[in-house]
Order: sequence, then C-alpha cells, then structure tokens
Amino acid sequence: MKTKLTNLIAALVLALSALVSAPVALAQSVNTYFITNVDAGHFPKITFRLRALDANNHVVPDLTSANLSLFENGKPVPPQNVQVTPHNDGPLTIVFVIDQGAQSNYQAVQNALKQAISQLVDGGYFVDGRDTVKLVVRENPGTGDRTTTKLGATQQGRDLLNFVAGYNFPRSAARTKGLLGIDDAVADMSQLVPVPGQQDAAIIFFSRLIEDPQPSVAATAAQNSASDAKARFITIYSVQTDSALADQQPLQLAALGTSGKFVKLLPNAASASVDVIYQALAMQRQYYTVSYTSPSGETGSRTITIGSAAKPTVGSSGQYQVTVSPPLVNLTPQTQFLRRAPIPGAGTGQNPYSPLSLRATVSVAWTDGITRSVKQLDFSVNGVRQTSLTGDQLPAGATSFDVVANLTDITKPGTNIVTLGVRILDALGSEASATERVTVEVLPPLTPTPTPAPGLTLDNPAVPIVLIAIVLILLIIVVVLLLTRRRGSSGLPQSSRTAKRPPEAPPAIATLIVLQGPPNMLNQPLRVTKPRVLLGRDATSCDFAFYAGQASSVSGVHAELSYTDQSGFTIRDSSSTNGTLLNGRRLKAGIPETVRDGDEITLGDPDNRGVKIRFATGQGARWANDDKTQIRM
Repeated sequence: MKTKLTNLIAALVLALSALVSAPVALAQSVNTYFITNVDAGHFPKITFRLRALDANNHVVPDLTSANLSLFENGKPVPPQNVQVTPHNDGPLTIVFVIDQGAQSNYQAVQNALKQAISQLVDGGYFVDGRDTVKLVVRENPGTGDRTTTKLGATQQGRDLLNFVAGYNFPRSAARTKGLLGIDDAVADMSQLVPVPGQQDAAIIFFSRLIEDPQPSVAATAAQNSASDAKARFITIYSVQTDSALADQQPLQLAALGTSGKFVKLLPNAASASVDVIYQALAMQRQYYTVSYTSPSGETGSRTITIGSAAKPTVGSSGQYQVTVSPPLVNLTPQTQFLRRAPIPGAGTGQNPYSPLSLRATVSVAWTDGITRSVKQLDFSVNGVRQTSLTGDQLPAGATSFDVVANLTDITKPGTNIVTLGVRILDALGSEASATERVTVEVLPPLTPTPTPAPGLTLDNPAVPIVLIAIVLILLIIVVVLLLTRRRGSSGLPQSSRTAKRPPEAPPAIATLIVLQGPPNMLNQPLRVTKPRVLLGRDATSCDFAFYAGQASSVSGVHAELSYTDQSGFTIRDSSSTNGTLLNGRRLKAGIPETVRDGDEITLGDPDNRGVKIRFATGQGARWANDDKTQIRM
C-alpha cells in the first residue's frame, strides 16, 4: 500500500512539473545560436558554422535564408545574400555514468547492461574519429563515496566495446550518492566540450535507484542537477535497471529536466529499450553551414549575430577582421591625339565637321586581393557625365569595360585639351576614380570661295559702250607714255640713257626642289641664300611657306634648315604636329640631323597636304630636271 501511495505521489509531482514547465517553455521560445569556424578568406563572402537550439536544447530544424535573420555589425544582411546548408554529421560527446551502489545488483542484468552500452557502437550511432565517449562509475568501496573514471575519453568505438566486454559492474560495499555522479560528469564536459552548446553533449545515467539521499530529498537534488546540466546545454538520459521501477522519480526528473528521456532497461530487449536514446542523440547532430556576402566595405573587426542585432548573452557570436582597400582604376584611351579636319564643301550655317568619338578602356583591380563586382560606372568628358551604368548593366564578374567618349562638341579651331574621367563604385561601397587627358587639334574651317558680285554681262546693252571707253583710255595712256619717253631720251647724256642694271641676287648656298606639294611650287627650285631658313605654313614667320592660309598637315613653323662651317647643313624638326622625315626616317623634335646633297625631306603627311622636297647643295642644277633614269650616288 505504501509503495502504491509513493508512486501516486510521484505521478502527481511529475504532472505538476509538466504543467509548471509548459508556460516556461513557451516563454523561452527564443532560440540560442552558436557561431563557430568563421572563414573570411574569400571576403566579401563569409562562411561559418551554425548550431541552433530551441528552449529545450533541441536542435532547430529547417532553417533557411528566409527564416534566418543574420546581422553583421548590427546591420541586417539581405536574405538574397545568404545561403543556408543543413548537415547531419555533427559530433557527439557522451559520458556514461554507472551508479554502482550497494543495492545496484547488476549481476542479474549484467548482459542487458553491457548490450545497452554497446548498442551505441553496435547500432551504428557512434562515428570513429568524430564522436567522443567516456565512462565513469559512482562507487563507495567503504572508504568513501566517489566518481571514478573507468574508460577515459576516446574517439574509437572499439575502446568502449572492449572495456564493456571485460567489465562486471560490481556492487559497492556502501551506499552511493548517484546524482553526484551526474554532477561530476557535467564538470567533465567543460573539458570535453570547451564551449557549451557548440556540439551535442549528453550524459547517459544507469542506476537501479538513488540510494542517498532519501527519495523526497533526491527529487529536489535531481532537479538541481538537471538545471545545472541544461544551463550548460547538456542533455541527461536516465536508464533504470530495476524491473519494478522503484523510486523512479529522481531518475525521471533528472532526464525530463533537460528535455532528455527516461527509459526502463528490458533484460530481454536491452538494445531496443535504449535505441530511443541513441536515436534522439543522432537527431542532435544537425548543424548548418551559412554563407553570405558582406555588404560593408569598412576596414576593421566584424561581429556576426543571428536573430538579433545585439551580441547575445547566451550562445556565441562570430568574429572576424578584414582590411578593405578601394579599387584601383585605370583609364586608357585608344589614342591621346586626334585631329579634326573640316568637311570639304560644307555650306554656310552647316557644321563643318563630321562627328567625332573616342573609345577608351576602363580596367579595375583590387590591391587587397578581394575581388568584388562593380556596382556602378560613371564616365564623363570635361566633367560632364556621358555614361552611367549600374551593376545589372555591366558584365557579371568583369574587371575591364569599354566606354566611348563623344567629342563632337569639340569644334574650337586650334589645340583642345579634353579631360576624360571615370568613377567606379564596387559592391562593398568602395569608390575610386581616374582621369586621362587627350589632345584634339581642330583645323579651321575652309574659307568658302566668294560669290562674284553682280556686274555687267555680255547681253547687257551697256557692255559695248563700256568696252569702247576702256579701249580709248588705254590708247591715250600708250600715246602719252611714248611721247614722254621720246622727250626724255633726247635731252639726256649718253651715259644717263644707259638702263640701270638690277642688283645681282646673292649666290645660292643650297637649293630646295619641291617634289610634292603646292601645285604652283612643284619642281621649282627654292634658293637658300642664308645659313638659317625656316620652313612651314606661316608666311609671316617662314622663309619658305607652303599652303599658306590653307588647311595642311604642315605646321605653322615646321622645321629649320641651318648651315655652319663645322656641321654643314642640318635639318631640325620644330616640334611640328605631324613630324618631319629625312629619307623616310622620322626626326626627333629639336634634334638636328645632317642633310646631304640629294636627301629627301618630308614635312607632314604628303597625303594630307604635306610637302616632299629634295635638298641640293649650291644651285642644284643637276637635280633640277630629275627623272627616273638618273642614278644617285
């Protein structure tokens, strides 16, 4: 009768405990998260390991980017930047606690006890090299109650099987405090799992009954042991070996207080009776690999949290540090010099120039080795933005882009310096820019041929009268000149009547023969009579002007021809726009080169109103009528 009353009281206590704990579980519905193994080696992609536990210390299943709130330095990471991958191969750490009190009497169930423990390995629940197991006993040989390690921590299932096979689970000479074995195992877990909760930790407690303290006190002690274990994220599983389940309440409270399981060891079905424990352990292996793209380009330490922007007081946040440098941008135009020539025949009021554009290449690199996508590209000409492209308009993963500068508005005659600019914004918000200058030489518009003013035409009746008048005037002038000349000749002495000879021209020290150039100068010898002459297009500055006042590839002052007794004749390019060639070889600006009899000098581009001339010493008579049959030495 007393036993039935005791069992009834225990049942009522358990029922009340369930009622009391239900609202607590609801109130503690917030999950606990453990972040480990943060890898920022491929920044801005960050990867870490996540274990999530609910209020009962059970793993949280079915986490996805949609229901997982991830924060970096307190700022939410967009779900589209997050990937969550589940795994079910997390490690297990298990400590077996065998209560070998004076009343344990395991000899009757020794084989069942061995099977129950060995089922961890024989049932395929233990993974060598990943899981850890340890076995301790609570014993009192008469010299004192104590917890003794019988099998040290090992990651080899065979070690457990060998130990169990040779162990007979003896009874102690005196009573034991079995619940203290649980407390000691909880303390051992701090060595086996340094960061509580980051992996599954479980205590499997075998006992016939709690001998000390008395059942009424043992219930409270069991709840205290369970509370301590749960705070350290350790689950207790209780296995009672007494067939009548005598004084089962403390064993039940120890297990249920950590959301573990309480089972009765069945001698004829030992493996099956504990499978429910090992299956529950296997469910606790689940964890997640989380990858996300960091949205921040700041340099320094980062903190990763789940579920809240604040760093949690329970669980663990992730930490990493990164140094972010802005991108390096280069802007390379196809050419740095352009020439705009007017359109021949352009009428008044029309744009005298064709459209002009220039292609350039933008290349982006990251000196910190962190390659990220380009979010925005802005391209400008003289500070005015011409092109703006966003990430979805740019090739994915590209680090080189082509842009086109529209230079049609550059129409001011002369030399124009144009500034090209590019601005880059990458996915981390880092910004960089580059500029490059190009020169646009605009040739002046061609002067249109003036339209003749309206005048007299042949069919005009006044034309004959005007022509007759002009003829009469000319006859009068001729007569007057003849009379004046005759009168002057008769009154002068013979010496005075002799016509004065014009002064003789200075002798030519060299001659330039125009082989290609202005039509009126072709094959015409140009006499060089002084030791320094200037060649070019500007008639006011040059001794010999070619295409004066016309568009030409000959510069205003293009080259200088000089003579000294020491060096003889030399030709020097005067920093012309289109260069000077000596016998087909381009001269360096400002550096004189020796020129010899018969050498060919080219000013500018002969195909674009340039000039090709032959240099000859002296009068140059032997080159004046040069033909294809002449042999030059």
